[in-house]
Amino acid sequence: MHACGAKGRCTTCRIIVQEGLEHFGPLTDSEQRYRERGRLQANERLTCQCTLVSGDAQGRVPRQTMLPHMKYSN
Repeated sequence: MHACGAKGRCTTCRIIVQEGLEHFGPLTDSEQRYRERGRLQANERLTCQCTLVSGDAQGRVPRQTMLPHMKYSN
């Protein structure tokens, strides 16, 4: 579920990467734009835009973008 329909036009699918950031592909144009504007930190990615190209990663969803009908693990 993304407010913009997975077009990289918002940050409602933002994830804070806790481990394995090096396993993601390069930033997309949308992610780069948000990073330049200070809306996406160095350890954050947009799940609708990023790709995991190798290895494993672990992250968490920021509280402000959690969906009320979803159950999140710690």
